[in-house]
Amino acid sequence: MTCQGYQDRDHAAGHPIYPSMVALGARFIFMTGMKAGDLTFADGQRIFHEQAPMGEQSYRTICWGRDLQIWFTDGPDNRSPNKMEDWPEKTIWSAEQKAWFKRTVKESDATWKVLISQPPLVAPDRGNKNDNQSNEGFMHESDELRAWLKANVPDNWAASSPSS
Repeated sequence: MTCQGYQDRDHAAGHPIYPSMVALGARFIFMTGMKAGDLTFADGQRIFHEQAPMGEQSYRTICWGRDLQIWFTDGPDNRSPNKMEDWPEKTIWSAEQKAWFKRTVKESDATWKVLISQPPLVAPDRGNKNDNQSNEGFMHESDELRAWLKANVPDNWAASSPSS
């Protein structure tokens, strides 16, 4: 499961199982945010960082030659609750990550700049969702980032999301 139930992690009532998942008749379902025995969300994060070492921060940038620089951002570890009212301080990326992103993009001399972001910054989405920067749930942050990109990186820029 993805971040739709992120704020329910380790909630005493557990994590809701979507009817479509139940309809599959799976014998085993493990959902992000759900306790599995003594395994907590914090344990899961620790194990993930052990198995997928990324250094001090989960967000990072890499250069591929002189013409391509790619930014990988992190949403799940930094985000505000989905149900929080949208306002300028509501974030998926955190103030620290946004400052890092803007600084490193401005410093980049790569011909092409590519953002790979999960959750998506720009993507079509279902009207009933409120959990990412491509819908109304995080519109202040989304508008801020898109306006900044337009003003600071108007050309040779692309954004992609693994789920878009």
